[in-house]
Amino acid sequence: MTANGARKNVTPMIRQVSAGIGCLIWVGITYCYASSNVLSPWLAIHPIFAVGELVNIHRAAHDQGEIRNEKLADLPPFALVTLGMTLAVIFAVRYAGLIVGERATPAKSPSAAQVASVIVDPTALVNATAAVYRLTHELEAQRAVAKDGVHMLCRRVEARGDEVESLTGVVDKLTLEMAGKR
Repeated sequence: MTANGARKNVTPMIRQVSAGIGCLIWVGITYCYASSNVLSPWLAIHPIFAVGELVNIHRAAHDQGEIRNEKLADLPPFALVTLGMTLAVIFAVRYAGLIVGERATPAKSPSAAQVASVIVDPTALVNATAAVYRLTHELEAQRAVAKDGVHMLCRRVEARGDEVESLTGVVDKLTLEMAGKR
């Protein structure tokens, strides 16, 4: 940010390159979330970041003064190369992931055997559920004991407060007696 705008011929290019790298990162994160088949709110948010980076590329190229009439052909060569490389990397990662995914059959994947064993034999899940159930009951019992202890402590503090109050009354009486004898 300190170099932003310091050199009019250089910093827009730096902004274009860094926005292009940021766009690649956000597109990659979005692709990973999308290909994992896990629904997440980030799946809706990361593409917005990628589009934001594309807007940053556009604005940096505009700052460089090379965009005329919003035509792609009028973009500076550096911006076109950055856009082309970004799209090429996106498609390369996609197709490489598809190829690797096709090669990894369940027979070749060691994790597939573990998943299949959990699906077929749910004993571990049943045991874990039982352990959580026992732990929950133990925590509830400990909470009840702690609550009783706090109540007992409060009663003792109240009793000591009553004793201090009565002793204060006795001290006041003694003080009045001593003052009356003088």
